[in-house]
Amino acid sequence: KYVNFGINISLIIHFIINFNFIIQSNPYQNIYFNFFSKKYAYNFELDYFGLSSVELLKYILKNEKKDSIIIAGLDFTRPDISLNLLTNYEKERFSYVKLDSFDNKKIDYFLTHYLFGVNDLELEKKGLIPWYDIIVDDIKISSIYINKN
Repeated sequence: KYVNFGINISLIIHFIINFNFIIQSNPYQNIYFNFFSKKYAYNFELDYFGLSSVELLKYILKNEKKDSIIIAGLDFTRPDISLNLLTNYEKERFSYVKLDSFDNKKIDYFLTHYLFGVNDLELEKKGLIPWYDIIVDDIKISSIYINKN
């Protein structure tokens, strides 16, 4: 009897914790790592659907006054797909450059989802300065870097 009660209380507590996470991290609730697996989070593709790219693009639009904005991402970060979720006017302000390396000096902003070993130090060595991060449950899932070159 006490075992069933303990199991029920444990399940209720876990349900409340998970429900709270879903509410707090919306629309990025698919990026869930429990207490034990959180330290391995960067071994996985965090923003598989690229949901955060739209937020990154809207942040750039809100804070950049130029009419023409050149953005870039490596092959696996596809902000060009997220451009389709913007209005035509917003879309027209962006030009997208697909990079195979970090050596392109003609970009204004670099967007990343931190896949396949991309890290802050490597980006900063290339003259890219962190500007805006999307963080879910203390895990950085995507960022905008300004090109200072």
